[in-house]
Formats: sequence, structure tokens, C-alpha cells
Amino acid sequence: MPRVETEVCPQVQTELEIQKCNTCGRCCSTSRRSCVCGSSNLSEPKKPSGKGTVYSYTTIYDPPAGFEGQKPHTVVLVKMEEGNLVPGSLTDCNLKELKIGMPVEKVIRKTGQEGKYAGAFRPPIQPKQTERMPPLFGSNGKGI
Repeated sequence: MPRVETEVCPQVQTELEIQKCNTCGRCCSTSRRSCVCGSSNLSEPKKPSGKGTVYSYTTIYDPPAGFEGQKPHTVVLVKMEEGNLVPGSLTDCNLKELKIGMPVEKVIRKTGQEGKYAGAFRPPIQPKQTERMPPLFGSNGKGI
């Protein structure tokens, strides 16, 4: 599936920050004042890596009214490198290649609605392989 250049909105380039509980080690959003374990001993907020692996997924083939142009639509649950689970849409991925444990990265995409942007996940972009030129000299150091 070809990659699509993404139009990014400057207002959504800032990632949400997360905190780690110093008692149990779980990650939580900075909007929480305490962890689900009950501790309020949270680390300083930090920017998440945006990388993780597919933990679970489902594909919607019969979308609700108003979303017909988005079918099929795949939603993934991603286990982030920091340990928390984050839901999101999947983009730029051939569904035949999608599998549990597949690495993904977070991206910001323009939605079908005017002026709206949303977070999504995609497989990481692999660096292009450059074709190697044959050596100009043979193994004996003389030209070919």
C-alpha cells in the first residue's frame, strides 16, 4: 500500500504527556492525580515515544451512517513502549500484513471532516535500500 504524505496541523504536533507511577510502575495520563493502584506518587510528566506493538485489533466493514467512506476501518489497541495500552485507527497498512505483535508508530492524520485531525497508528517507515555500485577496483586493486 503506498504511503500518503500527511498534512500535519501545528496545534496537534504536541503529544500528550504521560506519567509513571513510582509505586506500581503503570503509566497514566497527566490528567490523573493518582494511579489506579491508589498511589499519588507519580513521576514528572514526559513525552511518550509514540512507538509500540499491536496488542489487539478489529476491522469494521459496515460503518455507521456518515462514515461510509472509511470502510473498511481498522481500530488497533497498541501496547506502547512505556507499557500503557492506547486505542487508535490504523493507517497506511495492508490488512493482509496486520498481525498481533506488529510494530507501529503514532502519526497525526487529517480526517474527512473539515479542519479535524486525529491520532492514528501505522507500521514504521523502513529506510529505502540503496543499490550498491560494483567496486571500481578488483580485489587485486587494479581497475576492472
